[in-house]
Amino acid sequence: MDQNQRLPLASDYDLWSDLISIEAEEVLHLVDAIRKKYPLLREEQVFGAIDRLKLYLQQSSDHVIQNMFYNGWKHDHYITNIFLFMPDGMICAMVINVPGAKHDSTSAKYGFIYKMLACLFDRCGAKTVVDSAFLLKRNEFLIKSSQMDVQSKTP
Repeated sequence: MDQNQRLPLASDYDLWSDLISIEAEEVLHLVDAIRKKYPLLREEQVFGAIDRLKLYLQQSSDHVIQNMFYNGWKHDHYITNIFLFMPDGMICAMVINVPGAKHDSTSAKYGFIYKMLACLFDRCGAKTVVDSAFLLKRNEFLIKSSQMDVQSKTP
């Protein structure tokens, strides 16, 4: 697949407009909920978290399809799903059924998750917590699990 091509995703429909049109007041409510539950994030404007779910997939007899879903790191065949969770557990954005050969960050990029988060950050200053598998370069709208020393709270 060409790097500029995009996978057709079920999450394209209304999630983009719902997340982008969220009112600043509602974002602040989500930020407050995170601050109450996670004291280490009190100084940040975190409103949600992204995580990946890899689902095992039976190996295909078609060599081309088999290669698309083969994950060399895990040495097996998978489908990747990326979810953006709110503090109440609601999934407000997702990228689903991405071939397992794609990296988590690439899957999020294909699903325009990063664009949504950047837009929300520009409007409200809202950030999202991700693990180290997401977006190699630092971005203001992401807080990576490997980015902050918990003891000293310094990057």
